[in-house]
Amino acid sequence: ELLRRKERRYRCVDMDTGWHLRAGGPIFQTCSRDSKKVTAVRHNDLDRCPDVCETERDYEDLEEAHTVLDEMLSRDDVRCVIGLQPGETIVVVNHREGVIT
Repeated sequence: ELLRRKERRYRCVDMDTGWHLRAGGPIFQTCSRDSKKVTAVRHNDLDRCPDVCETERDYEDLEEAHTVLDEMLSRDDVRCVIGLQPGETIVVVNHREGVIT
């Protein structure tokens, strides 16, 4: 529930090309505030800014929820492993629009 309500901030900076990107939103986006149907997932620890919380307890709760999510995502049974042979290529598009089912 917390990862559906709390907006997280993300930032990417590339000093070589000079672009700076900022984005924000909850990790789990749903159809409506009361819905449990997930329509989008936003998760990237490599470019996440520090969270701004109103209380220390809110921050601790958010970090605990985030730790549980990281542990879930690092399990081997939820990973997609694709074996490639020399000369083979795979392209991954990590952006989707629309409803995820």
